[in-house]
Amino acid sequence: MGILQRTTEILSANLNDFVDGLEQPERMLRHSLREMESLVATTSSAVARSLAAERLLSNARDSQLQQIGTWRTRAKAALDSMGRDSLEQDLAEREAQVAIEEELSRLRQT
Repeated sequence: MGILQRTTEILSANLNDFVDGLEQPERMLRHSLREMESLVATTSSAVARSLAAERLLSNARDSQLQQIGTWRTRAKAALDSMGRDSLEQDLAEREAQVAIEEELSRLRQT
């Protein structure tokens, strides 16, 4: 059995030596560099897309804020043109109308 084990060790050593001879560290290093460059390019394009999306969202937000300001100004101008007394009077009349309608509905139920 010693001869068989010794033969196995010699074959294993020769096979490992052959595989080590096939490996070329320079090629493997160049391949690793190409993979890293590819990953950098992919990451760079993803970052560029993210920045573009952020700018679009920022522009949309600014546009919405501008529209809010415009409508707020228009609403204030409308309120000023109607006068506060007129608005308070309209509100009081609506509240009175609702109260009368509620009273009528109670009377109809009885």
